[in-house]
Amino acid sequence: MGEKLCVQGESIGHPHTQLVVIPKGVEDEIPPLPDASDRGEILETEHFEIFCPKISEWPGEVWIKPKKDRGSYVSITNDEIGDLAKNVYKIINILKVREGGSFHFNFYIKPEENWYFRFIPRLKHLGGFEIGTGIAVNIEDPKETFTLLLSEFRGGRE
Repeated sequence: MGEKLCVQGESIGHPHTQLVVIPKGVEDEIPPLPDASDRGEILETEHFEIFCPKISEWPGEVWIKPKKDRGSYVSITNDEIGDLAKNVYKIINILKVREGGSFHFNFYIKPEENWYFRFIPRLKHLGGFEIGTGIAVNIEDPKETFTLLLSEFRGGRE
């Protein structure tokens, strides 16, 4: 069975990492890559587009998609891996400064066609409405996160 989704994250308050590969055939609710019109502004690096969707589910949510469509994540080049790692490192450090220190986060990679990397800071707890309905309530305008990323990426913070 091929891979369907790679998940990493921390939701329990202790240092750990989990890597899960969900096989094909298992139903999931992986959101598709937002259409270009729903991505809002885009920050470009050598190999990627970084954006905060206009309708984000989480405060500080950031998506990264490749500029060059290679079909799936398994076709990523070494240069692209380096650029992706550098971008994720920058995003974590930018949000760490904003949050005044460490914070919990999850991320996953949708590895098949139109692959992307989705970074989800865990800056809030789900409320009863969200748990009961499955409808996300984002307490932050995604433009705020994007504006911060844009200023810090262009400012050269490593």
